[in-house]
Amino acid sequence: MKHATGFTLIEVLISLLILSGGLLGLAALQITSLHYNQSAYQRSQASFLISDLAERMRCNPQAALGYLNLSFASAGAQPECLTVSGCSPEALAEHDMFEWYQTVQQQLPKARVSLSLAGRVYTLTLTWDDLHGGLAFSHATVHFQL
Repeated sequence: MKHATGFTLIEVLISLLILSGGLLGLAALQITSLHYNQSAYQRSQASFLISDLAERMRCNPQAALGYLNLSFASAGAQPECLTVSGCSPEALAEHDMFEWYQTVQQQLPKARVSLSLAGRVYTLTLTWDDLHGGLAFSHATVHFQL
C-alpha cells in the first residue's frame, strides 16, 4: 500500500478557521485604532478651540465680562467688526462668541460649553460626545487670567 501524502480536508478546514480568526482580530484592531485616532483628533481640536477663545478674550479685555454674559447659542454675527473702522468691544465679544461657537459646532459632535469666573480666574470647559452615540462624553478645561 502506498503512503498517502498531502493535506486532508479536515486539516485545510482547521487552518482556514485559525486564519479567519486571526483576520477578524486584525479587523477589530483596525476599528479600535480608528476610534482612538478620531478621539485623539477631537481632543486636539478641543484644546485648540478653548485656547482660541481664551486668546480672543485676552485680546479684548475691555469686554471680558461681556463674554460671560453672552449666550453661546444666541450670539450673533456683527458685520461691522469685519470692517476697517471696527466695532465696540462689546460687539467684538459677541462676534467672537458667534464665530467661535459656529466652529465648535462644526468640529465637535454635541458640544456643550461652560464659561465661568471665580475671583480673577476664568474657567472654560468644552464637553462633546466622544463615541457619537451619547454613551461617553469627553471634556477639556482651561483656567486662565486676563
